[in-house]
Amino acid sequence: MPEESIYYKKTDVLMMDPCFSRDDDNDIDSELYCSDLVVDTYADGCYYAIKGRQSEMMEKIDEIADNPEKFSLGEIAVETARIGIYDYRKAVEEQPELKERIESKEIIAAIIKNFTGVITSITDDDDNVYVVGFSDDGKQDFFSVAFYEC
Repeated sequence: MPEESIYYKKTDVLMMDPCFSRDDDNDIDSELYCSDLVVDTYADGCYYAIKGRQSEMMEKIDEIADNPEKFSLGEIAVETARIGIYDYRKAVEEQPELKERIESKEIIAAIIKNFTGVITSITDDDDNVYVVGFSDDGKQDFFSVAFYEC
């Protein structure tokens, strides 16, 4: 069941734990203001943005778990049980040092390039929470899944 959603058109979408944008480790009020969506995952760990439609790819979840990098558009390290969704350009404008921190892997974040479509959060019957991207052309569909080790 979808909970919240945001539509992007030809946008580089940043997915990261919002805590990595804090000025002070304990100051939640210093996180980026430009977040479009923040999804409570209810668990920390290493999340992957897996290429493909969630309903189809979940049938291959054991194969994906063996080698998530093969199926992944990027990793997201989660330390506060949340994944923030941002327009990458706006996030870097607000906090220019993010670009270098992401490129140097100080922050483990996924960037979905040139995305057009809807990104939403979905909670399944077992209370697992997913960030899901439904691209307009179906070629950039993705969903997040936790494997707990980066």
